[in-house]
Amino acid sequence: MEKKGMVSLWLGNCLNKEELEKYVDLTYDDEGESVPSKFLLDFKIDMNEIDEDFIEKAVLNNPSNDLTKLLNGSSYEEVIVPKNY
Repeated sequence: MEKKGMVSLWLGNCLNKEELEKYVDLTYDDEGESVPSKFLLDFKIDMNEIDEDFIEKAVLNNPSNDLTKLLNGSSYEEVIVPKNY
């Protein structure tokens, strides 16, 4: 579901970028049709309701619980993280 001014954040643990991409990225079958990722299946997200071009993902080298560090470099980080955080 899309709501103006809203963003969904999903945080998790992955060993490396390849593992993250394998979990999140769509694949294609022999006919060229999109196959939902395990991420979409796990969270029951209809792949027709998302725009793959707007998905951002990253793996941090150092684990953190600090939202500012977790979102550093992402689009709109200055809007998502409150200034007084």
